[in-house]
Amino acid sequence: VAGASSPATAQVRGFSLGFEGLLSNLTSTSDSYSSDDELGYRFGASVALQRERFFLQPGVFYQDAGFILDGPLVQDDVRVRGIHIPVVAGINLGVPKVNVELTAGPTVTFRTGINDNSFDIDSDATNPVLFGATVGATARVLFLNATLGYDFGFTSLFKDEARDQYGDGNLNHWRLSLGFIVGG
Repeated sequence: VAGASSPATAQVRGFSLGFEGLLSNLTSTSDSYSSDDELGYRFGASVALQRERFFLQPGVFYQDAGFILDGPLVQDDVRVRGIHIPVVAGINLGVPKVNVELTAGPTVTFRTGINDNSFDIDSDATNPVLFGATVGATARVLFLNATLGYDFGFTSLFKDEARDQYGDGNLNHWRLSLGFIVGG
């Protein structure tokens, strides 16, 4: 048929395996408690579906993040483990020799465990599903990538009595990731 064109489709750009270092903090603690930043990590995989300069990149990561909670009489490290699922949309800025990308999108984390801690914060005291969003900038060279980003927690980590005691704490993360791309 004259003048007909085939629709452009997204192509799999490649799979990315990576490790992310996290610097986590808890926002909005109560008057009796405060929190300090703590290091954590994620590792997992994502796949990028690209059409021209735009892409969609869902991923699945195991996460171990935490914060230091300061109470009236005690201070302790609280670790939150879970499966973290980001779905980011991005754009490749077209920088020569280095692929520079900006990303943003929603996240969900399914909490799988809490460490033993002096505050007796456990799975019963925390929400099992945490919603959030992420933004970041990535540089890709050959088969390597590095990302600097920030994850915003929208759901309070605590529920019920724990929320009344510790505050409306959302778990946020600065993240630095290093990874490699398989294919694409």
